[in-house]
Amino acid sequence: MMAIEARQPKKNQGAAALAKAIAAQKPKAPPQKKSGGGSVQIMVAVIFVLGMLLALPTMLVVTIGLLPTLVAMVVDVRPGRNAAQSVGALNIAGVTPFLVTLWAGPNDIVSAMKILTDTFAWLVIYSAAGGGWLLYLGMPTVSGIFMQVTAKHKITNLQARQKELINEWGEEVDRGKVLANESGALL
Repeated sequence: MMAIEARQPKKNQGAAALAKAIAAQKPKAPPQKKSGGGSVQIMVAVIFVLGMLLALPTMLVVTIGLLPTLVAMVVDVRPGRNAAQSVGALNIAGVTPFLVTLWAGPNDIVSAMKILTDTFAWLVIYSAAGGGWLLYLGMPTVSGIFMQVTAKHKITNLQARQKELINEWGEEVDRGKVLANESGALL
């Protein structure tokens, strides 16, 4: 009882003291834990270094080809990183044919540089990444339009069904009135 009285302001202290007393009574939230993304970054760095040591031509094509994905990862800060996922998926699809070409041939630095200096390869790789951006930016609009059309179709079907019920049961169905006697039986 003594602790509660000590927190309550006196009548003449005003609103500021009342606000302080209320704030003192609220429990404080526990401190937020930091996200543990450090191990993932270390793993990616190790794979990158090993890839550069063991498969330099492949890593050159992959690293330069997947730059749009890296940009999407940096730009997209929303949870789930949907931009990075859509751009990354199509960007990988754009890089893959050139990796297969590299692996089917001599798989050396000269072949990798031929791919990286080919304007057609750049066009395919970056067009695929652009398609990922179009998906990310355009799908909310497309899905919204689809949902509107579906809702209008459902409304039309429900209105047609309502007319059928009115024709079958009479106008009372449309008025929302229930005709029943005192015992609850429908008339």
